[in-house]
Amino acid sequence: MVKSILNSSINYPEIKTLDLDDKDYDATQYEYNILGTDIIIALGQSKYTFVDQGVIFYPIYLIKNDRVYKQIGVFEILESQLPNVIDEDDDLDLDLIDKPLIFDFVDIQLLKSVEHKRISIDSVNNKEDASKKELDKEKEEEEEEEVEIDEEEKQYDLPQQDTKQVEKELKEFTSNKTNPWVQEYFKSNNYNLEDNEGGGDCLFAVIREALKTVDKDISVTELRKKLSENVNEELYKNYKEKYDMVLSSIHDTDVKMKQLNKLNIELRDRLKQSKDREEQKLIVEQAKHVSETYKRLKSELKISKEILAEFKIMKKVNSVEDLKKVIKTCEFWADDWAISTLERILKIKFILFSSESWKEGDKKNVLLCGQIIDNIMKEEGVFEPQYYILADYTGNHYKLITYMNHKIFNFPQIPYKIKLLISENCLRGETGAFKIIPQFQKFNSDLGIIEPDDVEIIEESNNLYDKDIVFQYYIKSNNKPLPGKGKGEMIPFGKEKEFAKLSEIADWRKKLDNDYPSEYELDGHKWYSVEHYINAAKFKDTNPEFYLLFSLDSKSNISKDITLAKAAGSKTGKHKGELLRSKDIKIDPSFFGGKDEQALESALNAKFSQNEEMKSILLNTNKAKLMHFQGSAPPKSSDTMMLVRSKLINEYKN
Repeated sequence: MVKSILNSSINYPEIKTLDLDDKDYDATQYEYNILGTDIIIALGQSKYTFVDQGVIFYPIYLIKNDRVYKQIGVFEILESQLPNVIDEDDDLDLDLIDKPLIFDFVDIQLLKSVEHKRISIDSVNNKEDASKKELDKEKEEEEEEEVEIDEEEKQYDLPQQDTKQVEKELKEFTSNKTNPWVQEYFKSNNYNLEDNEGGGDCLFAVIREALKTVDKDISVTELRKKLSENVNEELYKNYKEKYDMVLSSIHDTDVKMKQLNKLNIELRDRLKQSKDREEQKLIVEQAKHVSETYKRLKSELKISKEILAEFKIMKKVNSVEDLKKVIKTCEFWADDWAISTLERILKIKFILFSSESWKEGDKKNVLLCGQIIDNIMKEEGVFEPQYYILADYTGNHYKLITYMNHKIFNFPQIPYKIKLLISENCLRGETGAFKIIPQFQKFNSDLGIIEPDDVEIIEESNNLYDKDIVFQYYIKSNNKPLPGKGKGEMIPFGKEKEFAKLSEIADWRKKLDNDYPSEYELDGHKWYSVEHYINAAKFKDTNPEFYLLFSLDSKSNISKDITLAKAAGSKTGKHKGELLRSKDIKIDPSFFGGKDEQALESALNAKFSQNEEMKSILLNTNKAKLMHFQGSAPPKSSDTMMLVRSKLINEYKN
């Protein structure tokens, strides 16, 4: 990547190949000096990828034998500067702009190999006397050079994808801090990341680069055009209604905040003038309420603005045709609808991974299963993609993931480890497109996994939760997504701001988990976590001394270590082969007959009632259905926790 001089937030990927948008472009050639070497270059068309940041750039192509040899850098200018640097032929005047940004791989050796040498009059006759044999030899050498493929860009035949290949890669894997995150995640050095021009074009660029390797040349412009052809009245109304709803909410919140600010000034003035002690107390109490309401509205406004950013393209869109036009530009960033629709019309399937989840430590949710947004795909109920594309989603950018330098895969070529991940995470209860792909259904069947027939579950009315709002948590949950936007979560549009206060609490999902350390008192003893008390309770009536080892009062290693507590309370009582519990100390045989639920409720009640932050987290989940993520097993409804929440809400009201 080369950093922009005009805007430090812009990075240009070092792409050596011809931009497909420039494929049939009749470019002007220039004689130019780079690194003290005279060469011939051509400029691609002006790129408006970063026009929102006020920057336009032009790819620089190195010319060899009147053909594009490599892309070696970019010229960048300020958008406002454009009219002043164009000559009478509408070409860029290189004398009027700053020096170019040259890619890191460009060196004198490369430039010398294509150096443009000025020919004097005296040398013309010598050139004409050159033998035909020498010219033919030179031509042959040049042709050989042009078909040469860089080692780093070469694709290799993929080995058979099975458990043996996974084991082989694991044995050969070398971990390093400089490794791309995908190598550390898959424990294989065969994976890499390929960046692109970014901006609003990143997903389209990923598709373009992947399809290029199977001789399917399609530009970002063409991809956007295909996508725009699938816009209809229903989609337009959906986008427009959401945009108008959020915009109206922002306006209403803004008005309320201004009113509260005005009221706060009035209360402050009244307090200064009042000499009555009781009146002063009332004013202070009222001011406190105003301040709390203002803070809540401020959090709601922040969330509303985040959501509005997803629909900012609708600001000037007033018809289906307007929406089609904006989708053809880089103002439109690919969303769930775009991904699902592109998958159908191109017969491709994205396999997306979240580097954001990886960085947050949420390694079990790195694979993104996605949803079927496309109505046609839903109706057909079967999806048979021709190709699969691996990509990294950073939270606001897509990058291509390569495997053994391959950028696109048919089903047999998909790395076996990835197939297993999809089988474990995306074919069990998820609603994504993987469930309706026959090849994945057969893969599961070959593994001996029999999926139950889809049965429509009619969820009865439940006072503990609202079935339309679902939050999912576990000890390593990603902190970044808004409530209702995380993996396995859902929330009706427009309800997001009701959880504004919850979104302000760091790691609220992690803190709901029984493993999270949060000291509390119960049964006259102090406990490190809910998990500690649950495991201790297994021995409370049968071995009180061992029971006390789990409490902080004992100062034992078990008392402040989650892993040791779970191991000591397990069937074997072992941790990594070490016996933590004597064989003669048995788990209470009646524990799982009801005592387990009582212990869980008691511990949860203590955790969430004795700690103000924990109480705030649970209460601010409102009536969302709380689900505990359990890896490859289906998420489990946290009914006991929601029961404790219900009791706390009633206490709070009273």
